[in-house]
Amino acid sequence: MSGPITRTRKVQKQYRRYMERSDKSICYFCKLDEAEAPKPVQDYTHFYVAPNQFSYAMWDACKVIDHLMLIPKKHRVGLASFSAKELDEMAKIIAEYETKGYTFYGRATETVTGSVAHQHTHLVKLERKRRSWIVYLRKPHVLLSR
Repeated sequence: MSGPITRTRKVQKQYRRYMERSDKSICYFCKLDEAEAPKPVQDYTHFYVAPNQFSYAMWDACKVIDHLMLIPKKHRVGLASFSAKELDEMAKIIAEYETKGYTFYGRATETVTGSVAHQHTHLVKLERKRRSWIVYLRKPHVLLSR
């Protein structure tokens, strides 16, 4: 991860190990009912809201308090493949979490930083204080802020 979205060194190492050993032919998000996957905190008709197993520590120069993901129950690569009912429910869920203080973020299908080919939207609750300075090195992974 680079730029305004970062994980702690420990979580980044866990994420890298997971990605190295994971079977790329199996979609992690299609397997939310398996034992090692985080259990959804909310279940809707077309979506789950689940904790991000490898949550971010910093987002837009603010400390992350909570990091959830809005995940379609059916395998969807991008928003263009959603039905009208799915898009409607997604907008309602995002609006619900926005009123609870969460910001939301989703990547385009062909982005270079995406690691899961199953559309998901990050729901991130931030501390209400921006960091005055941040030092981030990608290799070795170091994140310092104040």
